[in-house]
Amino acid sequence: KGIATRASNGKIMQAVAKGCPYFLGGSADLAPSTKTRLNASDITDFMPPTSGWGDYSGRNFHFGIREHAMGAICNGMTLSKLRAF
Repeated sequence: KGIATRASNGKIMQAVAKGCPYFLGGSADLAPSTKTRLNASDITDFMPPTSGWGDYSGRNFHFGIREHAMGAICNGMTLSKLRAF
């Protein structure tokens, strides 16, 4: 039996993240099930440092249920020459 598309995509994203430091993004509230969270030990979440969950250098974004805003934010990051997903 083959591997699920989201699982294979998650593995590819992890490999790309290792070689591309400006590869960043996130998902709505489904990152664990869609395998879109970057998991390398040096990659944190984009959060205020006071939250204790990440810092402003983080590459994982938590968009919540704001899909329209997520699209707009990712478009802006792409216009700024970042590789957003």
